[in-house]
Parts: sequence; C-alpha cells; structure tokens
Amino acid sequence: MTRITVLAAALAAALAGAGCGRAHLNPAQGVSYRKAFAAQQVTPSPQWRAPTPGLDTQEADVVAKSYVRSLAGKAREEAPEPVLYVAPPMRGAGSQPLAPSVPRS
Repeated sequence: MTRITVLAAALAAALAGAGCGRAHLNPAQGVSYRKAFAAQQVTPSPQWRAPTPGLDTQEADVVAKSYVRSLAGKAREEAPEPVLYVAPPMRGAGSQPLAPSVPRS
C-alpha cells in the first residue's frame, strides 16, 4: 500500500511540474504589473533643494481656526457638549465605602 502511495505522489508531482513551464506564457505577460510597480518607485532628485519655508505657528493657528469655523457652518454655534456624571447610589450613613482600586502595600 505504501509503495502505491509513493508512486502516486511521484506521478502527481511529475505531472504538476510538467505544467509549470514558462514556454506557454505570452512575452507581454506581467508587463502592466512591472509598469505599475515601476511608477511607484521613489526616484531621487538629481540635486538637493532647500526646504520651502512654511507657515509660522501664529499663521498656522489662524488657518486652523478658520478651517474649523468653516466646517461648523454659518448658522450653527459651537456649543459645549453635555457632561454626564455617574456616581454610585448612596444607601444611608451605614453604607460600605468603595474598595480602593489599588490595594495598599
């Protein structure tokens, strides 16, 4: 039984290997992938350029505030969100205090 299994596995490997040749592929196979990957490559610039000056902190703050105001709309006022406090119910003067989250050493 094991001899037949080994022979069948060898035959299956030989048949699988026979169908994996590159002779049947088109010469243009994969050209679009190679072009797409080549377009994603980082090409270093031939010369070093100094960085362009950006906004200072005050100008950036003004731009950020105006952007936030533009998102709010004209008729809408910015109102603070309500805060919900949750506390355990009090059960009278003889109630047990809550256990500390970190035990004392």
